[in-house]
Amino acid sequence: MAGEPLSDPYVWSFTTGTVSESDVIPPIVSSTSPSNNVNSGVLINSLITANFSEEMNPLTLTPATFTLQQGNTFVSGTITYAGFTATFTPLNPLAPNTIYTSTITTGTKDLAGNALAGNYIWNFITYGSSSGGNGGGGSVSPKVTTLPTVMSTIPVNTATGVVVNSVITAVFSEAMQPLTK
Repeated sequence: MAGEPLSDPYVWSFTTGTVSESDVIPPIVSSTSPSNNVNSGVLINSLITANFSEEMNPLTLTPATFTLQQGNTFVSGTITYAGFTATFTPLNPLAPNTIYTSTITTGTKDLAGNALAGNYIWNFITYGSSSGGNGGGGSVSPKVTTLPTVMSTIPVNTATGVVVNSVITAVFSEAMQPLTK
């Protein structure tokens, strides 16, 4: 979003297979944003996203199966789903310099009805201060010092037997300008 390009083109390949009639493989969370154990730099107005290894049943992505907590307190928010990505949008800005825990439970299922094998839990720490001189409660972005990277792909590099109607996805290390694809 800061206008920084990828440092190098990211290339991956895969081989298609046949359409699977009987999917028995449970989905996994392939990546999250913020990433697990990010110790700073997460803005208080950030969206929390989880990318899955396959298409999910959006009806199973609910406030009961995709949560965000500050300590023992649940954060209110809305959940949307598009492609392979579920997004938790907090109703209010997050507290600055605070540890948050996000969880996706086994109540989340793929289109074949397979549940996650186990709860997926990750933590991050927000950036900023509520009394800083930025006039907005800590939502000023830290200076960009690294170029974005591709963190993961679906399908993974060199995968074989990829279903021919799969959605091809690349997950970046940060939000990207959508018009630069």
